[in-house]
Amino acid sequence: MKTFFKKITDITVSKSVGFFLNLLYFFSAQKSTNIAYSLFSTPQSGQLSSATLPDFLKKAKLDRLVFKKHQIQTYRWKGSGPTILLVHGWQSNSSRWQQLIEFLKLSNFNLITLDAPAQGLSNGTEFSPPIYASFIDVAIRKYRPKILISHSLGSFTSLYQLTQKHYPDLEKNIILACPNAFKSIVMNYQNLMSFSQQNYQNLVRLMENQIHMPLEEYNSERFIQKIGLPTLIIHDKSDETIPFSEALSILNASSSASLLATENLGHSLQHRQVYQGILNFITSKTLAVDKD
Repeated sequence: MKTFFKKITDITVSKSVGFFLNLLYFFSAQKSTNIAYSLFSTPQSGQLSSATLPDFLKKAKLDRLVFKKHQIQTYRWKGSGPTILLVHGWQSNSSRWQQLIEFLKLSNFNLITLDAPAQGLSNGTEFSPPIYASFIDVAIRKYRPKILISHSLGSFTSLYQLTQKHYPDLEKNIILACPNAFKSIVMNYQNLMSFSQQNYQNLVRLMENQIHMPLEEYNSERFIQKIGLPTLIIHDKSDETIPFSEALSILNASSSASLLATENLGHSLQHRQVYQGILNFITSKTLAVDKD
């Protein structure tokens, strides 16, 4: 799996930072872990401002929701059809949905997107699945979508949130390029930085305190087992960021999921084949599976 972390692209720099944090650990383990977590959770791209807002987003109806100290930026393209909420991934923002939204507007869907923490026009400095899950919860309760579409880490977070609450208006779920085990992402980060085992274990404990479960259990195949919502998994066989095998693991764990496998579209999955597959799934008659 290629790293999510574009912040430290030079291998020499990443190893040097890791060496420094390993050394710092002997003097202040907590400070070393906090810095390691900050590097892990601080996105380096995807932020927007009013001056850099793409025309596509300017044409939407902008609204702000609130979660604790956070301002959640949302965008709406009004339609008379069912409401669809779109959830982007790591180091991204609502503009990544432009092509799909232009396609779905032709069918007059009511389309809503939101910016993740510290992404787009949403405030904050930290992107973490627990905080993002709360953003998604606020948006679902506000807009009551019938369809949820998400990409990458946004899909992982959406699956998690769907295990936390029942949303009676939701009828279908679509996940694109979804990672399975969050622990694999953390281990990938450890390898990138060459953290010592002590430093890594301290980082894991910090994360487990946030998610309130062992990191081994924080995975999409476990989440989807608890969800009866009809779910379409879309994943490219040549995805170099999230291996195709992770989609198969999620699929095999669910009795209510189906798979659309693509070729040579990569992690972004920006292609008419994907958009048409999404539309076909939305308009098909698929019933939820009772998980009670």
